[in-house]
Amino acid sequence: MFTFPSPVQHMAVSLRRVDGQYDFGKSRTNRAEADAVVAEILSRLKDPVLSQLTIGVVTFSMSQQTLIEDLLDNAVRTNPEVEQFFNRETAPRGERVFVKNLENVQGDERDVIMFSVCYGPNVQGKVSMNFGPLNRDGGERRLNVAITRAREEILVISTLVADQIDLSRTRARGVADLRAFLDYADRGYAALREQRLSDPLAECESPFEQQVCNALRDRGYEVHAQVGCSGYRIDLAVVDPDSPGRYLLGIECDGANYHRAKTARDRDRLRENILRDLGWQLHRIWSTDWWEKPAEELARIEAAIEDAKKYSKNSSRAMDHGPALIASASIPPSPSGAEHTSQCRASVRQSLLAEQNLLIYSPYQCSRQLGNIDNFYDFAEDSTILSTIEAIVKHEGPVSLSLLTQRIAELWGIGRIGVRIRERVEQLVEQAKCDQIKSENAVFLWPKGMKPQDFRDFRMPGDTDRSRRDATDIPREEIANGALYILKGQISIPADDLVSETARLFGFLRTGTTVARCINAGVNLLIKRGDAVRQNGMIICQKS
Repeated sequence: MFTFPSPVQHMAVSLRRVDGQYDFGKSRTNRAEADAVVAEILSRLKDPVLSQLTIGVVTFSMSQQTLIEDLLDNAVRTNPEVEQFFNRETAPRGERVFVKNLENVQGDERDVIMFSVCYGPNVQGKVSMNFGPLNRDGGERRLNVAITRAREEILVISTLVADQIDLSRTRARGVADLRAFLDYADRGYAALREQRLSDPLAECESPFEQQVCNALRDRGYEVHAQVGCSGYRIDLAVVDPDSPGRYLLGIECDGANYHRAKTARDRDRLRENILRDLGWQLHRIWSTDWWEKPAEELARIEAAIEDAKKYSKNSSRAMDHGPALIASASIPPSPSGAEHTSQCRASVRQSLLAEQNLLIYSPYQCSRQLGNIDNFYDFAEDSTILSTIEAIVKHEGPVSLSLLTQRIAELWGIGRIGVRIRERVEQLVEQAKCDQIKSENAVFLWPKGMKPQDFRDFRMPGDTDRSRRDATDIPREEIANGALYILKGQISIPADDLVSETARLFGFLRTGTTVARCINAGVNLLIKRGDAVRQNGMIICQKS
């Protein structure tokens, strides 16, 4: 797994120290941390801007998870205005606040992830080196999964600090990784710089890159080499002189990083898409051009730097418009101070849309609210609801019964979809002019005359929340068509890669359990239709 460097050097990972104690002998919880987590959640949910960022809590033990859940239940009862954020039907983008532990958080992601470490000094001030699942084999993978659940920000609420973890008392890699992570959350880039001092990749990897770097430095630019802390790094990055905390331009050379990529698609397309979505302005130099005409290539780099400066100023002016612009985007600026909010789910989608006229999922629109909860159950409303159901199916079909119910609820001003709402819609669907077809664990409604076996379209998510569907709301026929689109560009591809690429096509950056199950159902249908075959772990396209 690669993580990509950010063009902004501000921190999106922070540590909030809590003066607490780990109750090792009795409850095995840390009450001070739990109180701090609940207080932070309530503070954010009551803020009109921060409340648009979805929240997840990850604890390092089941006991701490239970404690925080109990405290949150009490808090919601005394603060009913935040209840909407704990219900999937009313939470932003359907992502309710969750509380999970290291063992069961895989597959979930939220904009903000809060950690409650729980472990730390006991009443006597002693710290045990027992950190639950992190001490076991593979504990480092659990920590890695938990950290990668966050899209925008990680807030670590902890009594424990890095210096209190004595690695001489344990050989568990998970514990060592926890110490490094706490150090990073606490001290930020200072912790990373200490690691980079002993990293041979921190310098330029080739004489070509070194020449480019030296030429730019001679012109007065501040240039950093091998920017990043993971397996993938930007070859050269030019620091913004007006804002030293961010990079103006990333420069990629056809050096070791380029040649390490396994395919041309990895080198020239996917990687660039992801980096641009993270906010990088990129410029590429080819070694042959540099050897033949270095002066011209240097001039091109300087022109790219000037363009990046103009882009940076325009972006800054746009951010100065404040709340009105933020509200129109539906996403507040990252707490890290980044000028570009990362929406990595769209990394592949955006480039594909630019290349081809692909279909976008278009949600049904109505210019006015059709009713309210008070008249929703009246018999007089039957005809209006029925005609609306048929209009939605005609416009969005095939559409899941779940998503259809959500659309109806919106049009009648219903915030929370309960059992009675679902039963009401299901009863009227029986009378509607459409076909109900059960697929996997969901029911899909198809317009009359549209046959699943003949359906060959797929619809990608648009820029609005209403245009993004959960994996369970996408029929397997549509997923199969999307997988075939990916496969035609590759001819053959490892099965796991086809699943992840298809997931990205439909807007999912990570393939958790639910997403993987739905995508695999589509791939299996693709094979069943004869459009592809599975052979030695590869999926091979049978269609030209």
